[in-house]
Amino acid sequence: MPYGAGAARARRTRPAAEVDPRRTQRRARRYAFRARTRGGGRGAPRCGLFFKPGEDALRTARLSALFRSDLRLIHFSLDLLRSTPGWDEAFAHSISDLEGAALRPEDLEAAGTSEQLRDVAAIWRTLDQSARHSWTIQRVYVEAAAALERRPEAWPFQGPVLAFAAGGLTAAEARFLRAIPQGTIGVLAARPARKRYYLDRMEELLGAEAGAALRSVEAPRAAGSERDLLASYLFEPPAVLARPGAPEEPGARQLG
Repeated sequence: MPYGAGAARARRTRPAAEVDPRRTQRRARRYAFRARTRGGGRGAPRCGLFFKPGEDALRTARLSALFRSDLRLIHFSLDLLRSTPGWDEAFAHSISDLEGAALRPEDLEAAGTSEQLRDVAAIWRTLDQSARHSWTIQRVYVEAAAALERRPEAWPFQGPVLAFAAGGLTAAEARFLRAIPQGTIGVLAARPARKRYYLDRMEELLGAEAGAALRSVEAPRAAGSERDLLASYLFEPPAVLARPGAPEEPGARQLG
């Protein structure tokens, strides 16, 4: 369900149902590469972004090597991190989650929180210094969004853009989508539509208009067979199931 400026035109040109969910990620990568230089070719830097994707697959091994270095930490014991298996994977997942939340090490440091989080920030910052221009896809989203927020004219594509968002959207991805000039977002409504873990979260990521659209949509109804009826109402809330006039199973009779 597209929403925002240009939504009607976006529906006519390319319905949201036809948008490949993987297109958004490919477009982010494509933009990120083309943002390096003017017009996507050789020349002066356009946004000052020099990097290569693929750090996601290298992060665990990089952390394992980092723990064997002379790292200064407050809370975590280096001996524990070195001798106990699994810490590299745990930190890799935690830092990736923080990146997906559109955070950076300086955000943790500015919060002035616990010693544990200050250590996470220190490890994260050292990890980025070790990776240099090798970035995870979530960092690509954050950096590309920041570049577009500073200079919308750096977007390398012309005309309106229809982007696709599903329920697993991260804050980094949402920030990138909302930074696209002339962008309209097509949202795939998910079920069950839990208020706290889905509706409120999507509204916080994409805005009040997206939240209202998701709250108003209903799953397509079909009652040609018991299976179709079950599929139509399987994850609907009790208020919808108990609504007067809701279809019954074929051949069902009311008792009393």
